[in-house]
Amino acid sequence: MSKPESQSMAYKRLEETQIATHYQSDPIPENPISQYNQVIEQYNLEYNKCEYKLEQANCTLFYEFIFAILKKPLGKIILTVIILFLPLINFFFYFLLWKSYIVYTKALNVYKDNKAKVSNPFARMIYSSEICELMNKNFYTFDISIAYLKNYKFKEKIIQELQNRPNQDNHKFMIYNTTFKNFYLDFPKYKNMHIIWLVWSTFLLASFVGFFYVYIYYFVIQQS
Repeated sequence: MSKPESQSMAYKRLEETQIATHYQSDPIPENPISQYNQVIEQYNLEYNKCEYKLEQANCTLFYEFIFAILKKPLGKIILTVIILFLPLINFFFYFLLWKSYIVYTKALNVYKDNKAKVSNPFARMIYSSEICELMNKNFYTFDISIAYLKNYKFKEKIIQELQNRPNQDNHKFMIYNTTFKNFYLDFPKYKNMHIIWLVWSTFLLASFVGFFYVYIYYFVIQQS
């Protein structure tokens, strides 16, 4: 007697038969703007969109570069070393910090405008951390009939929600997990992080300039 098929194997077979269609893009840069844009990109798909199309925020390469450095555990140390010990480069890096803050602020305005149009962009998506974990994805799109949903042991809540949608042969829907949801919810929280970076770097640069003038005065002017 054969063993019953595990749920993870069932979803794997579902994927292999191409009944499930995977729309997750390649890994995105680990910065809040790119992650926010991934949510908006998925929301704007026809089967996820509520009413209004939402705008994606602009994310520049130098923003990705700055965030990639400062998000590291040693980010503050790297920032301190650059500003205190690398003349000229420190001014350029400080300029990039301000540019990055401006880029994030503009993106935050896009976030607020989008939120005013659509308060819940996940309304037509289905939360299922269990399936996402089995698929090893943050989100996944299915194009499948109700019959297959029952065969592959989707939760009754998911089946019921899809049955309440307009009748059609196949149901195209997207599932998502907490990580994907937090790409959207956590976006405004990064404002404080950017402000801390600016305050700390301003203090460091002021210290650098102060030390430079003291050095010039005591060791150059006084001894000339």
